[in-house]
Amino acid sequence: MELRFDLPAPDLPDLRDEEPEVAASVLRQHWGLGERPIKIWFIFSNRSVRVYSLAENSVEVDAFALWHSKTPFVFLNTLKSAEHGRFDAAHELGHLVLHRHSGPQIPDAENRPMPSPRRF
Repeated sequence: MELRFDLPAPDLPDLRDEEPEVAASVLRQHWGLGERPIKIWFIFSNRSVRVYSLAENSVEVDAFALWHSKTPFVFLNTLKSAEHGRFDAAHELGHLVLHRHSGPQIPDAENRPMPSPRRF
């Protein structure tokens, strides 16, 4: 996708040293969201978070998020209710900003191709 389109860089600060409640406030302030409810899908698309649906045989998994190179990805189970999906999306956003540099380190991750899941 990056080869065909000029996409903005992800705008997700590294908040790994913050408690979740503080990180949420810092993130809202960073994005100028105030205290009103947000439209999580709009936020993801405007901040260059790639959102994909999980395979239909992944019914036990609600969602997960990861960084590949410098790009954030969120994978959601679309068989859940809309409310459940919004909660999962917000929860995974928390993982992206709180745990950006944790988890297993894959050697040569910059050169590994990502699988091609279905677009959400």
